[in-house]
Amino acid sequence: MKFLFSIIICLFISASSFADVNYDANKSTGLIIELTDHERKIVNQKKYKVAITDYPPFVYYDYNNDSYDGIAIQTLKTISKKTGLKFEFVEYANLQDTINAVKDGKADITFSASFFSSIMQKTDSYFTRKAYIVVARQNKNYWTDLFLNANEDSKLSMVTVRGSVFSRLAQNLNVKIRVIDVNTQIEALIRVAIGDADFTLMDSSTFGYYQNKLSTNALVLAESSQVFEVVSNFGLSNNLDPSLINVFNKGINSINKKENELIEEQWKQFIYKEPLMRFEFLILIITLCIFVIVNVIWYIMMIQNLKRQEHVLSERWIASVSEAIENERQLLQKHYEKQLKNQQNKFEKNQSM
Repeated sequence: MKFLFSIIICLFISASSFADVNYDANKSTGLIIELTDHERKIVNQKKYKVAITDYPPFVYYDYNNDSYDGIAIQTLKTISKKTGLKFEFVEYANLQDTINAVKDGKADITFSASFFSSIMQKTDSYFTRKAYIVVARQNKNYWTDLFLNANEDSKLSMVTVRGSVFSRLAQNLNVKIRVIDVNTQIEALIRVAIGDADFTLMDSSTFGYYQNKLSTNALVLAESSQVFEVVSNFGLSNNLDPSLINVFNKGINSINKKENELIEEQWKQFIYKEPLMRFEFLILIITLCIFVIVNVIWYIMMIQNLKRQEHVLSERWIASVSEAIENERQLLQKHYEKQLKNQQNKFEKNQSM
């Protein structure tokens, strides 16, 4: 039993070792940004609310650390260290809600504002990614010709996340496409997998992440797929001082190449770490089940052994009681026979007289 317990402790320790994060923006080193007096006043004015939602690779929930993480989160932490800006992360249900929150003044900043310059202030790009066409596996070979030769009768349909850069990008393509908006990336992939839409757009690492999460190979990146280069910007409420954009841009542009690589590498590690953590968790569950089963078997055997001992003791007790009763019976019989003999002798003596 002690051996099994030791195995469980070792598994816990090994699982926790995978939780180590290679890059933490709070520990990142870099030059402190020089700000004007007015910019410093803006920095110290308040803690700015950042509207976030689960949207890998920019924001995702790390269950191991019980907190949100991602490229946008780490970039904001780096900007905070370099400029002194303070942020408070506010969770919303989906991407469109984060944009609406900034538009309505409920939040100050959103992490995705590439196509929303009319309703919010837009910072310089903090991340550039390549997006690919994601299709159902059976469409991977003929997809390119179908896409390039699309016309008004082709009735192509594309599913995108409502409020995302891809939603706006689809409207600028030179083909007739029916755009279906959904709330989450995983919903978009499911729509393509079940045939409700022909394709979606996604960067390869995020696609790989969701493939692992869905445990499916029904979706693939289209062969010879057209590649779209997409930039990501923070969006700031129009109600904020325009000088805040300057502070943000100073922070973004001060992030060096090595820091950017570390931030992106952390996301890639999370993609491969999560399935491994799920596998380790499965091993841990199996070990715990074995531990419980062994303990139950041991308990049953102990109960059966006690019952056997109880049965043996019961038999011995019955035997000893039976023996005592027999001894008592024999003594009573001897006593009765002795009394009967005495009475008989008295009777014979009286007769002789």
